[in-house]
Amino acid sequence: MDLRDTDVAIYLLEERGVKPSEAARLILNGLDELDCRGTPAGERLRVLGKCLREGIRLYRESDKSVSFAEAVQRTLDGKAGQSPRTVQDFRQCMNRLMESVEGLRERPLNRIGTQHCTEILEAGFPSETRRRKARACLSVLFQTGIRHGWCKENPVKGTEAPRIREKTIVPLRPEEIERLLQTSRQRRHRACRPAVALMLYTGVRPQEVTRLTYGCIDTESGELTVPPRHSKTGGGRSIPLCPSLRAILEEAGPCAPEQRICPPNWINRWKELRRDAGFTEWQQDVLRHTFASYFAKAYRDLPTLQLYMGHRDVSLLLTRYVNLQGISRDAALRFFGEDKRTRRVYRDTRRGGGMVPLVG
Repeated sequence: MDLRDTDVAIYLLEERGVKPSEAARLILNGLDELDCRGTPAGERLRVLGKCLREGIRLYRESDKSVSFAEAVQRTLDGKAGQSPRTVQDFRQCMNRLMESVEGLRERPLNRIGTQHCTEILEAGFPSETRRRKARACLSVLFQTGIRHGWCKENPVKGTEAPRIREKTIVPLRPEEIERLLQTSRQRRHRACRPAVALMLYTGVRPQEVTRLTYGCIDTESGELTVPPRHSKTGGGRSIPLCPSLRAILEEAGPCAPEQRICPPNWINRWKELRRDAGFTEWQQDVLRHTFASYFAKAYRDLPTLQLYMGHRDVSLLLTRYVNLQGISRDAALRFFGEDKRTRRVYRDTRRGGGMVPLVG
């Protein structure tokens, strides 16, 4: 650089209130951070200029973004109309992440990248099963951020989804079903019988049945309705009352519509019932899997079963739920209170306003 260039540089810097020595130090520090030794000077300055522009862009965007904690709260505000369980799961997941990762609450949402997301999830949830669910919640947060302009992309999409090793859930055998139902007839377990029967003969989830009331059961139309606010996925559905279930509900007699189907202290009473029925081990969704497997064997109608189960597609039924090994079709029909002789009557009843037609 000749003297004239030096004079011009000093003039421009001092006009902006910057000392030449400060500017030189800033450039040298930037080049050291880039570690561009061996690269021509012109190329090094070009790369440094690109980094400077990108940094300025991020700095300006940070003013438009919000902190992680504020993004969580505003996302929760937008979930006010969803089911209480969905809102609670999201809140608990986000609180766990903010408690586990120092400084996460104050970090701007648009300053969190894919590697940050991986570290955040691993710090908050060591278990692969829980981390998979947390990953979905975190993705919802960033999708909300994109809609509001707090960030431009969803970094969670670049993270690797934890692999879940699903355990095979074997449906109950006919003798096990009979043992469970016989135990539920005992005086001390009778109040639990309707809830057990609903899980067994409609496939409602264990968490869903705890939110249902007798007003969700319409004996005239022959259907159980799971309202959207009580559903795990936020979508409502109706499931027919098969003859076996109708008989059990009739035994219980009339109940007030606002009365919950599960009796008080349900969790402990349900455990005691299973223990008295001789089940030393119990998989949480086994009744739901039993319903799906027996239905598929009896009626061979997966699209209808998908609607009753509340699934978005049939693939989950095929890969995880339906296990037909060891189940005969006659046993499956008897499970629902039908046989080859009475099944036609059951179908005709549906056409009159009861159940959805089943494919034979």
